[in-house]
Amino acid sequence: MPRSLLFVELGAKPARELRRGFAAEGFKIDTATGAHHAKNMVAMRRYDAEVLFGDGFVMLQRCLERHGRDIANAGVPLIAVASLTEDEEVRLLDAGASLCVSPEVSFAEALSRLRALIEIAEGFPRHYRIRDLGIDPVARRASRGGVALNLRPREFDLLVYLAERTGETVSGAELHSAFWSSQPFSRTRVAVQVHNLRRAIGKTRQAPLLHTVRPDGYVLCATPPARLRRAS
Repeated sequence: MPRSLLFVELGAKPARELRRGFAAEGFKIDTATGAHHAKNMVAMRRYDAEVLFGDGFVMLQRCLERHGRDIANAGVPLIAVASLTEDEEVRLLDAGASLCVSPEVSFAEALSRLRALIEIAEGFPRHYRIRDLGIDPVARRASRGGVALNLRPREFDLLVYLAERTGETVSGAELHSAFWSSQPFSRTRVAVQVHNLRRAIGKTRQAPLLHTVRPDGYVLCATPPARLRRAS
């Protein structure tokens, strides 16, 4: 069953990339306009987390102090999104917020912090995250920067195989043995499949994540190629 989020608009609206990103990751998103609307929504269903988009500190503080217990079920994280000073963040945390983040927060960071708060409850698909690349092996889907990737079955299987070894150099011979064990070894076959996967996950302008390590290896990681060790 997908995780559910309640976006509460308190004078501000969620950034488009956040909404699109969470939706691509499998979250079900409802939206409430104001605290009273949020209370009605919470009365009808339980959410895994609630994200308050405020137009500054005063509005968020007023909402938390007046309606904090009514707009969230017990134990549900409340994330406040607004431009705040350090002192204002402390005061909101004292008022009941679980976390405060800037409106400019990247989707990858927002997702990472949210998952840490709700602890990926049992039944939510296991996932891998390499910078802005998200991979869900159970649902067989992947996204980059919140945008769903259209991967062929073999490309997806290869991506998961490398993700399970994130940061490790995997030789072409190991990949061939894992995916084409019944066929004679061919460096070209491996190179072509890796090239197709690299192109599929790198169509946007983000820095590459799938690197070639000479003389015969590949690694999926966020580390710049200059820092990678050569394959043995």
